[in-house]
Amino acid sequence: GGKESGFYYDPYIEDEEEKLDRLKMHLTDAENAKREGNLGVVYDCLHSLAEFFDETGDSWLSDHFYQRCLETSLEIRDDGRRKEGEAHCNMGLSLENKGRFGEAAKHFENFYVLAESNEGWFTSAGQSLTYLAADCLRRIYTTMAEEEGGDIREAIGYLEKAYEMAKEVDSEAEALASHRLGNAFEEANEWETAIKHQKTYLEKCKINKDDVGIGLACQALAKSYENLGDLENAVRFLEMFVEVAEKTGEEEQIYKACSSLGAMYNTLG
Repeated sequence: GGKESGFYYDPYIEDEEEKLDRLKMHLTDAENAKREGNLGVVYDCLHSLAEFFDETGDSWLSDHFYQRCLETSLEIRDDGRRKEGEAHCNMGLSLENKGRFGEAAKHFENFYVLAESNEGWFTSAGQSLTYLAADCLRRIYTTMAEEEGGDIREAIGYLEKAYEMAKEVDSEAEALASHRLGNAFEEANEWETAIKHQKTYLEKCKINKDDVGIGLACQALAKSYENLGDLENAVRFLEMFVEVAEKTGEEEQIYKACSSLGAMYNTLG
């Protein structure tokens, strides 16, 4: 296509024949489809190129075509905005891979809003797009909390958002999000709130029969109770931690549990 068609592209890949052929083929198809007013086909052609250049590692090209997909999707109005939702998801994943988490989150948020208002959207594998969007947001908010570094209040804000999304994913995701939140409140010296979240984690781990998780929850609860000055409960959870560690047979956990309990007994005299 010529420059005026909107499909002109000047890639630095003249020496890579397969890529050039793929570009020409899909862009020609996209141009023809646009001329016929078939924007769904235009979107599919651009999406094929984005995926192709994702696989070849040419991220500057895949990004370009994911962006073009999003722009095209905004003009499509006969699919209940599904392609727009998918385009936001792809943009989010692309930006997330580059470490541009704040920008990625905005695209995932748009994806979530669209998916949530269209409960009938599923992937070809039968997975709900609402579930997929919630999981993307859970992951990106968790990453953003980790990236915060020194600002524990900011981190807690992101972890609370991650927890809300995790509840829409599954019980294991919810358990882990609750544990992370508990650890963050522990770091902020808000021990009662930390205990509340670690107890949620403990209950979920019991339901999920996750012995390693039960051990981590007991260890965290003991620490928060000790900080609160409630040594009786601290000992109770450390004893549970020892019990679970012996059950799972993980030497390192057994050592950690027993030494923590020994130190606690010494404190109590």
